[in-house]
Amino acid sequence: MARVLEVIDAISSCDRLLIPLMKFAKLKAEHLRSKAVKLMARSSRNPGWAETLLSDPDPRVRSNLIEGIAEQDGPHVDILLRKAVQDPHHRVAVTALLALCRRGDVASGDAIRKMSQEGEPPVRAAAEWALRQLQEQDLPTT
Repeated sequence: MARVLEVIDAISSCDRLLIPLMKFAKLKAEHLRSKAVKLMARSSRNPGWAETLLSDPDPRVRSNLIEGIAEQDGPHVDILLRKAVQDPHHRVAVTALLALCRRGDVASGDAIRKMSQEGEPPVRAAAEWALRQLQEQDLPTT
């Protein structure tokens, strides 16, 4: 199942797969569930659904939700990303900052750089990963 979700991730916008993916989102296997949420978030235009998932206990689900939402356009996306920046888990917060930076928010890049220099090792590692992503896309962080 994981491989199928990876293939879908690589080739599909998931616009026609929302209903079938809902079955995956109910699985107990966290890695499959989080991947399904990411794919669903690409095509779901329901901010209420996304808002509910931002309180999911699994940070992997919340982080993948942010990755999927970041591929959308619209004012609700920025609102959700800014809310996710406040998430207590570093993976979710850094993913949201990365998405905002990719959308042109320079302050988010600065926040990632600051996180890479301060804080606990997991926070620094997540921020360094995000900085590498930005370098690969040649996006400014200051």
